[in-house]
Amino acid sequence: MDEETVLLMLREGPRMVLASSYTQGFDPVGHSFGLSSLVAVLPLATLFVLLGVLKVKAYLASLAALLVALVTAVVVYEMGLNQAVLSGSEGAAFGFFPIMWIVINAIWIYNLMPWRYPPRPGSRLLARMHRGEPLISGS
Repeated sequence: MDEETVLLMLREGPRMVLASSYTQGFDPVGHSFGLSSLVAVLPLATLFVLLGVLKVKAYLASLAALLVALVTAVVVYEMGLNQAVLSGSEGAAFGFFPIMWIVINAIWIYNLMPWRYPPRPGSRLLARMHRGEPLISGS
């Protein structure tokens, strides 16, 4: 970074960070798609090796893979550190939402099950579904 860019960043502060953009290069490693692909797969390989081979706990393996992804983005793909961290946090948020949606709905359905006492309002309907009875009886 040259001196003029540093002075601009100091003068503009957070506005400079928001205004900057990142354009991805598809072949940053030796202008080779093959080598760039091998470098890009490092975070996934880290995760799989730590989980499958070394039997590391999942949260530690995912944090290690996140660290490898951040280093790869900043060093190899020349992404700014702030943008790499923001990308990681956005990915975590978008991954966390559907998981929690499934967990909350699973707990809600479990609480409706007929074996729960006292029975919940929807438990008779679920019990009828479980026994294979028709839900709407009519002629």
